[in-house]
Amino acid sequence: MIRSDQSVATPFHLREARAEDEARRYRIFIETAGTDLMRLAGNESLLQMQYRAREMSYASRFAGAEEKMICLPDGRSVGRLVVYRQPGAMRLVDIGLLESHRGQGIGTALLKDLQQECMDGGSRLELQVARTNRAAQLYLRMGFSVTSEDAMYAHMRWQPMRQP
Repeated sequence: MIRSDQSVATPFHLREARAEDEARRYRIFIETAGTDLMRLAGNESLLQMQYRAREMSYASRFAGAEEKMICLPDGRSVGRLVVYRQPGAMRLVDIGLLESHRGQGIGTALLKDLQQECMDGGSRLELQVARTNRAAQLYLRMGFSVTSEDAMYAHMRWQPMRQP
């Protein structure tokens, strides 16, 4: 189970995502994937369609995934985390923080928690990241390796070390 971490520059906690979080999830999308898409599309309605398509894709490909909002102590949500668990593997489907809360250790703390959960359960942690996303460097620093790449994405995996 993912825990909150009070040792980072900005304390945070996780809570279940709710229907009323939709506007905040869209805002997080805009500040993460949406920036690049807006340069390509240049049209807000196309951006909204892309957001809806992504959400529908997540719902169909990762049915039953756990969706949490990353919140400050005052309850304001500043990010989103979507994790899909299956036997032997965990998939980090989505993690996003508002720009004003990046670089403060929140993402690192969440990744460490996921890695610990994988170590405890003997499973691997997988993700896909846009090749242009600066988070790819964070994943590499945290021990992920690239398993494959295509024109847009790097597919990465972290495997717990086997104990002798």
